[in-house]
Amino acid sequence: MDLVFAAQPDPSEAELDEAFERAQQHALERGVTMIHDMGSFSALETYRRAKERGALRMRIYSLVPIAQWQQLADYVQREGRGDELLRWGGLK
Repeated sequence: MDLVFAAQPDPSEAELDEAFERAQQHALERGVTMIHDMGSFSALETYRRAKERGALRMRIYSLVPIAQWQQLADYVQREGRGDELLRWGGLK
């Protein structure tokens, strides 16, 4: 997969936002109202943008890779740990 990821351009914020909206709608239509995402800072920022727009309609606990523990520690110190709708602070 590293070869694919290296050749594939990074998605834009608009593409990430659209993909999340579609995924969220798919989950909600099936009764899923909360997820734990073992994702990335990019995913967390996508969720935060959705929340700011009033478009976050499910609860999310967002985790980031353990290799980014220092970045997460700084992020938590600066931003807190979120709220009942969107939380972060865990490592995978």
